[in-house]
Amino acid sequence: MAVVKTINKDPKKQMSNRMTSNAHIFNALNYITRKDKTTPELTYCNLTNSNFTNWETTKFFQQTRKMYDKDNKILAHHLVQSFAVDDKLTPELANKIGRELIHKCFPDMQVVMTTHLDGKCLHNHFIINSVSPIDGHKFLDNMKTVRMIRRVSDELCYKYGLNVIENPQQTCRLDDATFRKAIEGKSWKFNLVNDIDKALEDCKTKEEFINFFESNDYEIKYGNAHIVFHKNGEAKSIRADTLAKQFGNKYCKANIDKALGLQTEKKKKKTYRKENTQKVLEEMEQEAKRQWERYEKRYADKVKVTNHKYFENLRFFKNPFVFTLKLIKHIFTNSKKSVHKNVIKQNLKYTVRQTTDYTKMKKRISNVPYKELTGTLGNTAQIKLYSFQLAKLFNDGILCYANVDMTTGIAMVMVKEHNLKRIANVLGLENADSIISQADTIRNKKTYARLKKSGKELEYLMVNKKQIEILNLKCVQFAKFQKSEDKFNIVFLENDKDRILNLLYPNKSTEPTAPTFVQVNSQINRRLKKQSEETGEKLCYKVISSKQYDLIKNSDIDYAVFKKENGSYNLVFLESNSNNINNILYPGKKVTLQ
Repeated sequence: MAVVKTINKDPKKQMSNRMTSNAHIFNALNYITRKDKTTPELTYCNLTNSNFTNWETTKFFQQTRKMYDKDNKILAHHLVQSFAVDDKLTPELANKIGRELIHKCFPDMQVVMTTHLDGKCLHNHFIINSVSPIDGHKFLDNMKTVRMIRRVSDELCYKYGLNVIENPQQTCRLDDATFRKAIEGKSWKFNLVNDIDKALEDCKTKEEFINFFESNDYEIKYGNAHIVFHKNGEAKSIRADTLAKQFGNKYCKANIDKALGLQTEKKKKKTYRKENTQKVLEEMEQEAKRQWERYEKRYADKVKVTNHKYFENLRFFKNPFVFTLKLIKHIFTNSKKSVHKNVIKQNLKYTVRQTTDYTKMKKRISNVPYKELTGTLGNTAQIKLYSFQLAKLFNDGILCYANVDMTTGIAMVMVKEHNLKRIANVLGLENADSIISQADTIRNKKTYARLKKSGKELEYLMVNKKQIEILNLKCVQFAKFQKSEDKFNIVFLENDKDRILNLLYPNKSTEPTAPTFVQVNSQINRRLKKQSEETGEKLCYKVISSKQYDLIKNSDIDYAVFKKENGSYNLVFLESNSNNINNILYPGKKVTLQ
């Protein structure tokens, strides 16, 4: 679990996180880079020389602001990303997550980040210059930005197998004193949350729960309406429901009662302002689109074809293979110097780059680095085009990364997802539905292949469109295959099964129902197919009657069976079981099963 927030007070001075002087920036840099808190390996500088001293970095920030005449008011910002103690991640992984957060959320900003090792929980500090050195854009520190950063942080936590607060809309922000003490490992509220987790694991009854806390130096009042905790030596007590507002609904009295097998009297719920996750995603999409438009605008006059002759001619090649040959002849076989002179302007940050693998007859062509395309904010999508259509994308200033099959002229093109409608317009398509559907199909095939490659057991579940949206909002990794207008078959890892069921059926208090007849036999059928592929043993099929199925269903033979509409059954089994099945179905007869 990672919590992201702005620091409202300087650790040494009572100053706002929105720094208004160079001295404040310098003091903050000195604090986050202290040797007793971090190491040089866990310090990272974005868009600046990592060998700069803190004062040199401060002056470097100032030069950027002066360049755009914005060296006034708010000069820099201070953010913290804090991880839970029970995540058990290494400092290196925490630092890696912090760097990825920078690349996605602040790709154009000057940022100094360090990972602090002091205290019970690892945490990353970010000092962000208020002005972008690329285009003078100001960093907006508001709730909209913080919500976006938290969403990206949650996605990275899911990516690396860390815990995430499942229902952030049910929580409110931590007070600054609690957060400060949490970073230093001295927050009794954080310790209380950990103790409640342990108690719910070890205790089965209300009495055991009370004894657990009394033996751990707490005073506890477990009433009908509230559970009140007081840590001996602390000035204040806290109710379970108040704790739940800050740390998640898991810690409210109703859920503690439920975990201990008690019944809670229903009462009117207070209404709190909820954070709309869908709204956060829409805000993120708008921000991602805005950031990428800045990329395209920034390089519109740089990543541009100056020798239009070759592109104009290539548009008339209807044969994709001829186009590819001409592409190689006119561009890629030339020297780098010639390519830079004839195709694009010189001294550019982004150039049209290409690499060729003649053994596989593959070519890569791009006008944007792969890491910036995939690592910045916003989803990427892959589409399949003819190679001659790449000229239209390049001429329209669309940043993309393509793999071209030189034998067929087919290009697999990676672009930002929000550019799909624009691409459809550039290619002259009537609407973008076909290209969006194609991108969705390719994504699902790749996700399914990645899940299979993981080597872990896969689970299957039928869901509807609304449930698909819920899983997308919660960053669940799955592949989906449409069965009807509102029915999808999703594939996911077995490890995610409990979490997915809890998300889709939150009010289901009983254990999941037993698998159906079809589900059981589908699992057996997949296992038999896999065994057949691994051993090379033939897989056999046989249509049998309902009476024959009654004969075989109580046997120990490994088989799968599916009922047909006419009442008969389709039997699936390995060839090694043919004789045993033959003896049961046709006693005293020799029958060859296929």
